[in-house]
Amino acid sequence: MAIAARIAAAGLPPAAAQAINGEVATGLKALGKSQGTALHVGAAVMVLEDVAAGSGVVLPDNASPTDSYVIYNGGANAVNVYPPLGGFLNNLAANAPVILASTKAANFVCVEALKWIALPGA
Repeated sequence: MAIAARIAAAGLPPAAAQAINGEVATGLKALGKSQGTALHVGAAVMVLEDVAAGSGVVLPDNASPTDSYVIYNGGANAVNVYPPLGGFLNNLAANAPVILASTKAANFVCVEALKWIALPGA
């Protein structure tokens, strides 16, 4: 991703630079026990701090190829990361989640409509 300060230094307004770079959301709580009740991913970087056993997040259904989202699980339990409804993640079955362990992060990249890959991090 671009660095917002560099974009702003090039003459773009700071708000536009931040929109290009993406938002960070912290202090989030994973929700639900299914794809339909999971927390919707909305920010480019999401920091989960409250993760009940079996809870999850769901990737956006309106993503374009190359859109990416970083999710960090700072909760005490693993979190289910679901593709959008009818979608695929890492060539698993339709709607199947990837499990993101506690204190781990991953980058989720849309490769085509409803198809995603997870790039594990530290």
